[in-house]
Amino acid sequence: NFNEWRPLFDQGLGLVVQCQTVKLVEHGVKAALEYKLEGDRRYTIRRKETPVGAIQRVTVNSIRAPRLMEWHHEHWVKRPQDYRVLKWITENTEVVPQYEAFAGAEDEAGERGIAVVLGGRSPAMTIQIDYAGGEQFALDVARGVDELFELYEAEKMLFLEVNRAIAAGPGAFVTWCEQLTIDMLGPGRYAELLMPVYEKAVPLHERAGKRVLVQYDGKLKAVAERIAGAPFHVVEMLTEPPEGDMTLSECRAAWPDKV
Repeated sequence: NFNEWRPLFDQGLGLVVQCQTVKLVEHGVKAALEYKLEGDRRYTIRRKETPVGAIQRVTVNSIRAPRLMEWHHEHWVKRPQDYRVLKWITENTEVVPQYEAFAGAEDEAGERGIAVVLGGRSPAMTIQIDYAGGEQFALDVARGVDELFELYEAEKMLFLEVNRAIAAGPGAFVTWCEQLTIDMLGPGRYAELLMPVYEKAVPLHERAGKRVLVQYDGKLKAVAERIAGAPFHVVEMLTEPPEGDMTLSECRAAWPDKV
């Protein structure tokens, strides 16, 4: 009931309504989905078959609480060849605008908030979070696995294409779902893998009058200085200690030109 929330909105609470103004269409991929029950656990098995091989991802949740988040059980990447399959899929993905979705999000936000366009994740964070998982990603980066870095280059091209399409569409704010905690990546890799992408992608939106938000919801102190020099405008989903390692006041002092 909006009237029950009104006192909080009067004090400054606002809504962020996220929407997608582009969709990704994978061509030449045969996708399959199945479920398996073991006790009170439900396993969701997703499989993708391509001309260069097949990959599989498994998530799990409880049948007692089916609406809760599915947890990773088996990531897409288990071996270097899996990066090559993902690279093929990435290279055969079409970016299709669906700008009409923005109007619905804007209507939902109304005067109580803002509509924010989802701009995906940067390539390294996509590989870490969506494909390989933190442990496999860290090991493969440290080993210098060629297939991972080949996928990174393909993902970078797709990420820039996605954000060019978003920049050409409606909206004033774009969020990248980075979910960064620096102890999963390290300052050196931040400078090597994230910053160059930010420097290419943020200007696409600035030229269109948009502002870029990054979802940084973990530890950040080790890259506080690098964040100060990064071109994005808003650090979203900041987590204070003990999960994070910087307070809001410390962040404002470190990044005076960012929200």
